[in-house]
Amino acid sequence: MVASLLTTLAAVPDQRRAAGRRHALPAVLAFLCCGMLCGGRSLLSIAEWGRAHEAWCCAVFGFRRCTPCVSTLHRILSGLDVSAFETALRTWIEPQLEAPITLEPLAIDGKAVRGAHDQHLPGTYLLSAFASRRGAVLAQLAIGERENELMLAAGFCGHRSATLRDEDSAS
Repeated sequence: MVASLLTTLAAVPDQRRAAGRRHALPAVLAFLCCGMLCGGRSLLSIAEWGRAHEAWCCAVFGFRRCTPCVSTLHRILSGLDVSAFETALRTWIEPQLEAPITLEPLAIDGKAVRGAHDQHLPGTYLLSAFASRRGAVLAQLAIGERENELMLAAGFCGHRSATLRDEDSAS
């Protein structure tokens, strides 16, 4: 049985002050994931998607009165523990994926996240390892805007191959 995404995202630490919190962090993170899956490519488009489907979002994610606005999403993502968020998502998605393919080729590429120039969020330049046969991003690493992707990819590949070897020996 697959655990609830909201339950899994509860493991991500909330860095916000307790005073003034309107929305629970797991609910906002699940809202962001759903907004992206529904085609949202910026915080503005995800916030607009939430407003257009407000009754459904409030019922599913437990928002009391309304969905999070753009500034709330930006503030939450700016203080987010990215590694804890990625770990939680990986924990949730791994049981749903097929077993790893032996010697599966990986595509490694660096990209600027859409809207990165306007929103100035940390981790807006990412180096990703993509398994084309599985159709999944296996790992991502936040990089600087002007960093050499080839130099970082060498270390990234070594780290990822060690992780894959550990996974293979465990099974």
